[in-house]
Amino acid sequence: MKKSRWCSILLVILLLSGCNAFREKEKLPEEDRILMTIDGEPVSEVEGRLYLEMIRIVYEKKGGEEIWDIPLNGRDSIKTASDQALDSLIRTKVAAREYDAARLNEDDWHNIERGVIKLETAIGESRLKSMGLSEEDLRRCMEESYRAFRFERSMSFLPGSMESELDAKVAEAFIAYEAADTDLYLQKVSIDAIMIYTGEWIDGVWVSYPAAEREEKYALMEEAYERIQNGGQFALTRNWYSEDQNLIDSPVFSSGVVMESRPDNTVYRGQILEEVAEVIFKTPSGETTGILETPYGYVLVKVGQFSKPGYLDYTSYEEQLAEAQEEYRRTLIKELEKEQLEAEYIRLIEDADINIHQEVWDRIAGF
Repeated sequence: MKKSRWCSILLVILLLSGCNAFREKEKLPEEDRILMTIDGEPVSEVEGRLYLEMIRIVYEKKGGEEIWDIPLNGRDSIKTASDQALDSLIRTKVAAREYDAARLNEDDWHNIERGVIKLETAIGESRLKSMGLSEEDLRRCMEESYRAFRFERSMSFLPGSMESELDAKVAEAFIAYEAADTDLYLQKVSIDAIMIYTGEWIDGVWVSYPAAEREEKYALMEEAYERIQNGGQFALTRNWYSEDQNLIDSPVFSSGVVMESRPDNTVYRGQILEEVAEVIFKTPSGETTGILETPYGYVLVKVGQFSKPGYLDYTSYEEQLAEAQEEYRRTLIKELEKEQLEAEYIRLIEDADINIHQEVWDRIAGF
Protein backbone atom coordinates (compact mmCIF):
# COMPACT_ATOMS: atom_id res chain seq x y z
CA MET A 1 0.00 0.00 0.00
CA LYS A 2 1.29 3.48 -0.89
CA LYS A 3 2.34 5.44 2.20
CA SER A 4 2.19 9.16 1.39
CA ARG A 5 2.98 11.98 3.79
CA TRP A 6 -0.68 12.92 3.96
CA CYS A 7 -1.32 13.85 7.58
CA SER A 8 -4.62 12.54 8.92
CA ILE A 9 -5.28 15.36 11.34
CA LEU A 10 -4.37 17.94 8.70
CA LEU A 11 -7.23 16.64 6.58
CA VAL A 12 -9.68 17.43 9.37
CA ILE A 13 -8.11 20.81 10.15
CA LEU A 14 -8.28 21.82 6.47
CA LEU A 15 -11.93 20.81 6.39
CA LEU A 16 -12.83 22.74 9.52
CA SER A 17 -11.20 25.89 8.17
CA GLY A 18 -13.79 25.93 5.30
CA CYS A 19 -19.71 19.65 -3.22
CA ASN A 20 -19.72 15.02 -6.76
CA ALA A 21 -16.73 12.86 -7.27
CA PHE A 22 -17.80 9.79 -5.22
CA ARG A 23 -20.90 7.63 -5.27
CA GLU A 24 -23.76 7.68 -2.82
CA LYS A 25 -24.44 4.86 -0.40
CA GLU A 26 -25.85 1.69 -1.91
CA LYS A 27 -28.14 -0.82 -0.19
CA LEU A 28 -26.07 -3.95 0.43
CA PRO A 29 -25.95 -6.71 3.05
CA GLU A 30 -24.02 -5.74 6.19
CA GLU A 31 -21.18 -8.18 5.46
CA ASP A 32 -20.59 -6.51 2.08
CA ARG A 33 -20.20 -3.10 3.68
CA ILE A 34 -17.03 -3.82 5.66
CA LEU A 35 -14.25 -1.76 4.11
CA MET A 36 -11.33 -3.32 5.99
CA THR A 37 -10.22 -4.92 9.20
CA ILE A 38 -7.37 -3.68 11.37
CA ASP A 39 -6.12 -6.39 13.73
CA GLY A 40 -9.49 -8.07 13.31
CA GLU A 41 -11.53 -4.96 14.10
CA PRO A 42 -13.94 -4.06 11.26
CA VAL A 43 -14.00 -0.64 9.64
CA SER A 44 -17.27 0.02 7.86
CA GLU A 45 -17.60 1.53 4.41
CA VAL A 46 -19.47 4.40 6.08
CA GLU A 47 -16.18 5.57 7.58
CA GLY A 48 -14.53 5.31 4.19
CA ARG A 49 -17.32 7.40 2.67
CA LEU A 50 -16.77 10.07 5.31
CA TYR A 51 -13.05 10.35 4.54
CA LEU A 52 -13.82 10.47 0.82
CA GLU A 53 -16.30 13.26 1.47
CA MET A 54 -13.79 15.22 3.54
CA ILE A 55 -11.12 14.95 0.86
CA ARG A 56 -13.68 15.95 -1.78
CA ILE A 57 -14.50 19.14 0.13
CA VAL A 58 -10.82 19.99 0.57
CA TYR A 59 -10.07 19.46 -3.13
CA GLU A 60 -13.10 21.39 -4.35
CA LYS A 61 -12.34 24.22 -1.96
CA LYS A 62 -8.94 24.54 -3.60
CA GLY A 63 -9.90 23.99 -7.25
CA GLY A 64 -13.67 23.90 -7.61
CA GLU A 65 -15.68 20.99 -9.03
CA GLU A 66 -13.65 21.15 -12.26
CA ILE A 67 -10.62 19.87 -10.34
CA TRP A 68 -11.85 16.32 -11.03
CA ASP A 69 -11.21 16.88 -14.74
CA ILE A 70 -7.60 17.98 -14.15
CA PRO A 71 -4.75 15.43 -13.83
CA LEU A 72 -2.71 15.93 -10.66
CA ASN A 73 0.99 15.15 -11.05
CA GLY A 74 0.12 13.08 -14.12
CA ARG A 75 -2.48 10.99 -12.26
CA ASP A 76 -6.26 10.88 -12.38
CA SER A 77 -7.46 13.38 -9.77
CA ILE A 78 -10.18 11.10 -8.34
CA LYS A 79 -7.67 8.27 -7.95
CA THR A 80 -5.19 10.63 -6.29
CA ALA A 81 -7.82 11.93 -3.88
CA SER A 82 -9.14 8.47 -3.02
CA ASP A 83 -5.61 7.19 -2.32
CA GLN A 84 -5.08 10.08 0.09
CA ALA A 85 -8.44 9.49 1.77
CA LEU A 86 -7.70 5.78 2.30
CA ASP A 87 -4.20 6.51 3.60
CA SER A 88 -5.55 9.15 5.97
CA LEU A 89 -8.22 6.78 7.29
CA ILE A 90 -5.66 4.06 8.02
CA ARG A 91 -3.17 6.43 9.63
CA THR A 92 -5.85 7.96 11.84
CA LYS A 93 -7.05 4.54 12.96
CA VAL A 94 -3.62 3.17 13.88
CA ALA A 95 -2.49 6.40 15.56
CA ALA A 96 -5.72 6.86 17.54
CA ARG A 97 -5.15 3.46 19.16
CA GLU A 98 -1.89 4.81 20.59
CA TYR A 99 -3.64 7.57 22.55
CA ASP A 100 -6.27 6.43 25.05
CA ALA A 101 -9.53 8.39 24.94
CA ALA A 102 -9.41 8.54 28.74
CA ARG A 103 -6.47 10.95 28.44
CA LEU A 104 -8.55 13.57 26.64
CA ASN A 105 -9.53 16.45 28.91
CA GLU A 106 -12.65 18.61 29.03
CA ASP A 107 -11.25 21.13 26.52
CA ASP A 108 -10.42 18.29 24.13
CA TRP A 109 -13.97 16.98 24.22
CA HIS A 110 -15.31 20.50 23.75
CA ASN A 111 -13.16 20.90 20.63
CA ILE A 112 -14.34 17.54 19.34
CA GLU A 113 -17.98 18.58 19.70
CA ARG A 114 -17.28 21.86 17.92
CA GLY A 115 -15.60 19.85 15.17
CA VAL A 116 -18.69 17.66 14.77
CA ILE A 117 -20.89 20.74 14.30
CA LYS A 118 -18.52 22.22 11.71
CA LEU A 119 -18.31 18.87 9.94
CA GLU A 120 -22.12 18.62 9.77
CA THR A 121 -22.30 22.14 8.36
CA ALA A 122 -19.59 21.51 5.77
CA ILE A 123 -21.17 18.31 4.44
CA GLY A 124 -24.81 19.33 4.76
CA GLU A 125 -27.76 17.50 6.30
CA SER A 126 -29.19 16.09 3.06
CA ARG A 127 -25.86 14.74 1.87
CA LEU A 128 -25.13 13.19 5.26
CA LYS A 129 -28.48 11.42 5.10
CA SER A 130 -27.95 10.17 1.53
CA MET A 131 -24.54 8.79 2.52
CA GLY A 132 -25.91 7.05 5.58
CA LEU A 133 -23.74 9.09 7.95
CA SER A 134 -25.02 9.70 11.45
CA GLU A 135 -23.90 12.25 14.01
CA GLU A 136 -22.29 9.39 15.91
CA ASP A 137 -20.20 8.54 12.83
CA LEU A 138 -18.97 12.13 12.72
CA ARG A 139 -18.24 12.15 16.44
CA ARG A 140 -16.23 8.92 16.20
CA CYS A 141 -14.25 10.34 13.28
CA MET A 142 -13.51 13.58 15.10
CA GLU A 143 -12.53 11.77 18.29
CA GLU A 144 -10.14 9.47 16.44
CA SER A 145 -8.65 12.37 14.52
CA TYR A 146 -8.13 14.28 17.75
CA ARG A 147 -6.54 11.29 19.44
CA ALA A 148 -4.25 10.84 16.42
CA PHE A 149 -3.32 14.51 16.71
CA ARG A 150 -2.62 14.14 20.42
CA PHE A 151 -0.50 11.07 19.70
CA GLU A 152 1.63 13.08 17.26
CA ARG A 153 2.00 15.94 19.74
CA SER A 154 2.97 13.57 22.54
CA MET A 155 5.95 12.20 20.65
CA SER A 156 9.46 13.54 21.20
CA PHE A 157 11.59 13.64 18.07
CA LEU A 158 14.74 15.38 19.17
CA PRO A 159 16.90 13.55 21.69
CA GLY A 160 19.83 15.54 23.03
CA SER A 161 22.26 13.42 21.05
CA MET A 162 21.05 15.08 17.83
CA GLU A 163 21.97 18.62 18.88
CA SER A 164 25.53 18.27 17.62
CA GLU A 165 24.25 16.98 14.27
CA LEU A 166 21.96 19.99 13.93
CA ASP A 167 24.80 22.35 14.85
CA ALA A 168 26.99 20.79 12.16
CA LYS A 169 24.30 21.14 9.46
CA VAL A 170 23.68 24.79 10.34
CA ALA A 171 27.42 25.52 10.29
CA GLU A 172 27.76 23.79 6.92
CA ALA A 173 24.91 25.80 5.40
CA PHE A 174 26.40 29.11 6.54
CA ILE A 175 30.08 28.37 6.00
CA ALA A 176 30.23 30.89 3.15
CA TYR A 177 29.36 33.67 5.61
CA GLU A 178 32.16 32.60 7.94
CA ALA A 179 34.66 33.10 5.11
CA ALA A 180 32.93 36.13 3.58
CA ASP A 181 34.47 39.59 3.49
CA THR A 182 31.93 41.48 5.58
CA ASP A 183 33.18 44.87 4.39
CA LEU A 184 32.63 43.79 0.78
CA TYR A 185 29.22 42.25 1.52
CA LEU A 186 27.98 45.44 3.19
CA GLN A 187 28.99 47.85 0.44
CA LYS A 188 25.84 49.72 -0.52
CA VAL A 189 24.36 51.07 -3.70
CA SER A 190 21.03 52.66 -4.58
CA ILE A 191 19.52 51.24 -7.74
CA ASP A 192 16.42 51.12 -9.87
CA ALA A 193 15.69 48.00 -11.90
CA ILE A 194 13.47 46.57 -14.60
CA MET A 195 12.87 42.84 -14.14
CA ILE A 196 11.30 40.53 -16.68
CA TYR A 197 11.12 36.88 -15.60
CA THR A 198 11.60 33.78 -17.73
CA GLY A 199 10.04 31.36 -15.28
CA GLU A 200 8.06 31.08 -12.06
CA TRP A 201 8.10 29.38 -8.68
CA ILE A 202 6.10 26.14 -8.53
CA ASP A 203 6.00 24.37 -5.16
CA GLY A 204 9.24 26.08 -4.14
CA VAL A 205 11.10 25.16 -7.34
CA TRP A 206 11.98 27.67 -10.08
CA VAL A 207 10.61 26.37 -13.38
CA SER A 208 11.79 28.04 -16.62
CA TYR A 209 9.37 28.82 -19.43
CA PRO A 210 9.75 27.17 -22.87
CA ALA A 211 12.36 28.66 -25.23
CA ALA A 212 9.79 30.48 -27.36
CA GLU A 213 8.34 32.27 -24.34
CA ARG A 214 11.81 33.17 -23.07
CA GLU A 215 12.55 34.75 -26.46
CA GLU A 216 9.38 36.83 -26.19
CA LYS A 217 10.48 38.00 -22.75
CA TYR A 218 13.87 39.04 -24.12
CA ALA A 219 12.19 40.97 -26.91
CA LEU A 220 10.21 42.90 -24.29
CA MET A 221 13.41 43.74 -22.41
CA GLU A 222 14.99 44.91 -25.67
CA GLU A 223 12.04 47.25 -26.16
CA ALA A 224 12.53 48.67 -22.67
CA TYR A 225 16.27 49.07 -23.20
CA GLU A 226 15.78 50.80 -26.56
CA ARG A 227 13.25 53.18 -25.03
CA ILE A 228 15.79 54.19 -22.37
CA GLN A 229 18.59 54.51 -24.91
CA ASN A 230 16.37 56.90 -26.87
CA GLY A 231 15.96 59.16 -23.86
CA GLY A 232 12.99 57.60 -22.09
CA GLN A 233 12.76 58.02 -18.32
CA PHE A 234 13.89 54.91 -16.47
CA ALA A 235 11.15 55.06 -13.82
CA LEU A 236 8.41 55.45 -16.41
CA THR A 237 9.85 52.60 -18.48
CA ARG A 238 9.98 50.43 -15.37
CA ASN A 239 6.30 51.10 -14.71
CA TRP A 240 5.49 49.94 -18.23
CA TYR A 241 7.72 46.87 -18.48
CA SER A 242 8.94 45.57 -15.11
CA GLU A 243 7.18 42.51 -13.69
CA ASP A 244 8.33 43.41 -10.19
CA GLN A 245 8.21 46.93 -8.78
CA ASN A 246 9.72 45.93 -5.42
CA LEU A 247 13.41 44.99 -5.50
CA ILE A 248 13.21 42.81 -2.41
CA ASP A 249 10.48 40.70 -4.04
CA SER A 250 12.95 39.77 -6.76
CA PRO A 251 15.26 36.76 -6.28
CA VAL A 252 17.91 38.74 -8.18
CA PHE A 253 18.18 41.20 -5.28
CA SER A 254 17.45 38.90 -2.34
CA SER A 255 20.06 36.15 -2.71
CA GLY A 256 21.83 36.91 0.57
CA VAL A 257 20.33 36.30 4.00
CA VAL A 258 21.39 39.75 5.25
CA MET A 259 19.20 42.38 3.59
CA GLU A 260 19.00 46.15 3.36
CA SER A 261 15.96 47.88 1.91
CA ARG A 262 15.35 51.61 2.09
CA PRO A 263 12.88 53.91 0.33
CA ASP A 264 15.68 54.93 -2.05
CA ASN A 265 16.22 51.22 -2.97
CA THR A 266 19.62 51.02 -1.30
CA VAL A 267 20.83 47.42 -1.15
CA TYR A 268 23.89 45.56 0.09
CA ARG A 269 26.24 44.11 -2.48
CA GLY A 270 25.96 40.69 -0.80
CA GLN A 271 22.20 40.46 -1.33
CA ILE A 272 22.54 40.85 -5.10
CA LEU A 273 23.23 37.86 -7.34
CA GLU A 274 27.03 37.81 -7.66
CA GLU A 275 27.13 38.07 -11.46
CA VAL A 276 24.75 41.06 -11.36
CA ALA A 277 26.62 42.74 -8.51
CA GLU A 278 29.88 42.49 -10.47
CA VAL A 279 28.37 44.56 -13.28
CA ILE A 280 26.56 47.04 -11.02
CA PHE A 281 29.67 47.90 -9.02
CA LYS A 282 31.63 48.53 -12.23
CA THR A 283 28.95 50.83 -13.65
CA PRO A 284 29.36 54.56 -12.85
CA SER A 285 26.68 56.34 -10.82
CA GLY A 286 23.84 57.63 -12.96
CA GLU A 287 24.38 55.17 -15.78
CA THR A 288 22.39 52.12 -16.84
CA THR A 289 23.76 48.61 -17.33
CA GLY A 290 23.08 46.61 -20.44
CA ILE A 291 20.55 43.79 -20.41
CA LEU A 292 21.75 41.23 -17.85
CA GLU A 293 20.69 37.59 -18.07
CA THR A 294 20.15 35.73 -14.79
CA PRO A 295 18.76 32.30 -13.87
CA TYR A 296 15.43 34.05 -13.21
CA GLY A 297 15.18 36.21 -16.30
CA TYR A 298 16.45 39.55 -17.58
CA VAL A 299 17.31 42.64 -15.57
CA LEU A 300 18.21 46.17 -16.48
CA VAL A 301 19.70 48.31 -13.70
CA LYS A 302 20.11 52.05 -13.31
CA VAL A 303 22.91 52.66 -10.82
CA GLY A 304 22.54 55.38 -8.21
CA GLN A 305 24.93 56.29 -5.39
CA PHE A 306 27.55 54.02 -3.84
CA SER A 307 28.26 54.19 -0.11
CA LYS A 308 30.33 52.42 2.51
CA PRO A 309 28.79 50.52 5.46
CA GLY A 310 28.40 52.18 8.82
CA TYR A 311 28.23 50.88 12.40
CA LEU A 312 24.53 50.04 12.18
CA ASP A 313 25.15 47.99 9.04
CA TYR A 314 27.61 45.75 10.87
CA THR A 315 25.21 45.39 13.80
CA SER A 316 22.36 44.51 11.44
CA TYR A 317 24.61 41.99 9.68
CA GLU A 318 25.29 40.09 12.90
CA GLU A 319 21.66 40.19 14.02
CA GLN A 320 20.21 39.09 10.67
CA LEU A 321 22.79 36.35 10.27
CA ALA A 322 21.98 34.97 13.72
CA GLU A 323 18.24 35.11 12.93
CA ALA A 324 18.77 33.33 9.61
CA GLN A 325 20.78 30.58 11.28
CA GLU A 326 18.11 30.07 13.92
CA GLU A 327 15.36 30.00 11.27
CA TYR A 328 17.33 27.41 9.29
CA ARG A 329 17.76 25.36 12.45
CA ARG A 330 13.99 25.43 13.03
CA THR A 331 13.48 24.32 9.42
CA LEU A 332 15.85 21.38 9.94
CA ILE A 333 13.98 20.41 13.11
CA LYS A 334 10.64 20.45 11.28
CA GLU A 335 12.07 18.30 8.50
CA LEU A 336 13.50 15.89 11.03
CA GLU A 337 10.17 15.73 12.86
CA LYS A 338 8.37 14.95 9.59
CA GLU A 339 10.85 12.19 8.75
CA GLN A 340 10.61 10.62 12.18
CA LEU A 341 6.82 10.96 12.30
CA GLU A 342 6.59 9.31 8.89
CA ALA A 343 8.85 6.50 10.10
CA GLU A 344 6.61 6.04 13.15
CA TYR A 345 3.48 5.85 11.00
CA ILE A 346 5.14 3.31 8.72
CA ARG A 347 6.04 1.23 11.78
CA LEU A 348 2.48 1.38 13.14
CA ILE A 349 1.00 0.40 9.78
CA GLU A 350 3.48 -2.41 9.22
CA ASP A 351 2.89 -3.79 12.73
CA ALA A 352 -0.87 -3.81 12.24
CA ASP A 353 -2.71 -6.59 10.42
CA ILE A 354 -4.61 -4.55 7.82
CA ASN A 355 -6.88 -6.34 5.40
CA ILE A 356 -8.48 -3.98 2.86
CA HIS A 357 -11.50 -5.20 0.90
CA GLN A 358 -10.44 -3.56 -2.34
CA GLU A 359 -13.69 -4.25 -4.13
CA VAL A 360 -15.59 -2.30 -1.46
CA TRP A 361 -13.21 0.63 -1.68
CA ASP A 362 -13.33 0.71 -5.47
CA ARG A 363 -17.12 0.67 -5.35
CA ILE A 364 -17.54 3.58 -2.94
CA ALA A 365 -14.68 5.60 -4.49
CA GLY A 366 -16.28 5.43 -7.92
CA PHE A 367 -14.16 2.87 -9.78
